[in-house]
Amino acid sequence: MCGMKKNKECLTPFWNSSTHDVVINNICHSLGYKRCSLSVDPNYAWQDLIISLLVLFLYIPKILVLSLRDDIRKLKIFDVNIGRSINEESIAGSKSAVFKFNIVGYKKILRAILYYFQMKKKIHNNKIGLILGGDEAYMEMSIAAQLAEKKKIPAVFLKGGTIIKAFFYNSEYMNAFPLYENYPDMLNQLKDKENLVKKAGDMLEDRVDGNRSSLQYMPKYDSSKEHQNLYLSAVWIFLHDFYDSPGIYGGNIFQSHCHWLEYTIKALERYDVKVVIKRHPNERPVNIQIIENYKKRYKNSVVWCEEDISINRIKHLQCKAIFTVYGTVITEGTYSGIPVIAAGRSPYSGFDVCYRATNIKEYREYIHQIGIGYNLKPKRKEAAINAECANRFMDVPNFLLDIPYDDISKDLWESCGLGVYPEHNYERRKIFLKNKNILNYMENHLQNIDLASKLGIKKYSHSEYWGNR
Repeated sequence: MCGMKKNKECLTPFWNSSTHDVVINNICHSLGYKRCSLSVDPNYAWQDLIISLLVLFLYIPKILVLSLRDDIRKLKIFDVNIGRSINEESIAGSKSAVFKFNIVGYKKILRAILYYFQMKKKIHNNKIGLILGGDEAYMEMSIAAQLAEKKKIPAVFLKGGTIIKAFFYNSEYMNAFPLYENYPDMLNQLKDKENLVKKAGDMLEDRVDGNRSSLQYMPKYDSSKEHQNLYLSAVWIFLHDFYDSPGIYGGNIFQSHCHWLEYTIKALERYDVKVVIKRHPNERPVNIQIIENYKKRYKNSVVWCEEDISINRIKHLQCKAIFTVYGTVITEGTYSGIPVIAAGRSPYSGFDVCYRATNIKEYREYIHQIGIGYNLKPKRKEAAINAECANRFMDVPNFLLDIPYDDISKDLWESCGLGVYPEHNYERRKIFLKNKNILNYMENHLQNIDLASKLGIKKYSHSEYWGNR
């Protein structure tokens, strides 16, 4: 149960982990908030279920219109968007990595409506002073953040792997990430800019050569020289993990990575161009079946690159262009002198670093130009370096270092006696998020640290929050 009404409370997700819970509890304690956790399996009164079913029935015409476009993302109830989070959760929890307008899909819509009424009631009945979440893509936290925005209650989301950063919810992009469009101006004000830009250039130089050590979540580069003749003078599609959030940064013109891949291949098939599909080096095993299905589907129209291959090697193979949604290949490809076409907003969107399509028409036009042999000029190498620098170093002084959250460093892993350090982040998470040694480390390490203060989170009055967010 949540605390007494006289207490200010902080609405948080239900978590039972060795890192997330300790961080959340520390922040709530620092601010003097009583933690009000959402239930992992909430119980609904029959009245709520009946009302939600009636609402679902009333919105059937709107849902049917959206189904004609096969895109649920714009579904709103009472001016609160539930479609985006339904889409994100469906992708993460399905075998096909897409939302489908079937019985399961309608059940998810009903669950989102139930969440809406639950969140509205919880915010109304409890003295909620702060929404503190971890992933705004989830239904309950997305809906809570939107309702909080209407009540001028701060909604803050924690991000990070081995470091933690706090971000306010942004209703325009429906996420909690920085306004990357402001990065160019901020970069010009950065202290020690010249040295940091050089460091970013060195990182990109290493990455295009295959050294991905600056990307902790990526496995080590495994070079090979097989099948190079198959890749000559081709257009490359750099796959994402199909289960990664397509809407993480906002602005994705496609509802899933599957929709993006299928549209791109179909559009390119109209032209006499060779298409190479490069698999994501950090893909999870659950992707394998989807990829095998696509191999059968496109067995005569594309070449699959199964090997790990550096950007510089792709450049030497006379790559015509690279297609992505929001991948790091945006800066890497541009740095190497390859034109990059992106289908979504990314951490580099403030810089003129790629050909970013903001709608299907623009995306189709870029494909057409590549298809007819019109050579798109690669964007400036300096833009790639500046974009990488801004994304890497802009907020470093505000980071709280050495506090694990969604990932854990190799040194801490070994000092806590967890054995061999797994190469992939998702394999590490299976172990450390429930590990008692990590829990003890977190509790001891954070005992005298005021995380709220270090992350810039405080008790805001409504006017103060609204004026300074």
